[in-house]
Amino acid sequence: MGEKKTKLNCWEVKKCDHRPGGIFEKVLGTCPATQEERGDRVHDGTNAGSFCWGMADTLCKGEVQGTIAHNF
Repeated sequence: MGEKKTKLNCWEVKKCDHRPGGIFEKVLGTCPATQEERGDRVHDGTNAGSFCWGMADTLCKGEVQGTIAHNF
């Protein structure tokens, strides 16, 4: 049996659904946090789902959150 998931990803908490195939993907596109495999399982999230705060250009509240310049 698989492990029980106890933590939610950012897109589940925020209900933004900018994941591939999500209901808001066609509005602003796919959020980079949903696809960043280097963040997989960091803080028990899927891809960067629990590490979105450490990424540039994520989508939250219908807006791009930060840029690469803001992260340095």
